Amino acid sequence: GAVREGAVREGPVTVPDKAELRGRMRERIQVLQQKGVIKPGQAEWDGGLGPDEQLAVRRVGFLFERYPVRAWYWELVEMLRKLSFVSLLSFLFPRSPLQVISGCLLAFAFFMQTMIVEPLADRLHFWSQCYSALVIFMTLFCNRLPVC
Repeated sequence: GAVREGAVREGPVTVPDKAELRGRMRERIQVLQQKGVIKPGQAEWDGGLGPDEQLAVRRVGFLFERYPVRAWYWELVEMLRKLSFVSLLSFLFPRSPLQVISGCLLAFAFFMQTMIVEPLADRLHFWSQCYSALVIFMTLFCNRLPVC
């Protein structure tokens, strides 16, 4: 029968195998593509490139599986962005207005790069990342505005 909300299901729980999970994932991807949430043909790391892709997904897939195949490298760009803000800007023009201006330019460059490349297949994550980059840019930019 139907299980009511909040009820605990008794009995053995069946765990689907990887093939079944991949099938469900592909079905969900198709639905999301039809709704325009993600772009067609950009969401799957399906092992279609052969054993090398399968090995890469098994070993380091957690680094790139959320990005479409065409933007597999985007995690490296993200790490470079974070490293730039945390370390590079700390040593670049310390305690001067140029430090903030450099950060502002760097933030704008990463924002534009994100907008051009569109590295995330999921539209919600993509727009969240764009919004975050814009907030960083605006925070640094407003720091240079004169206070009335």
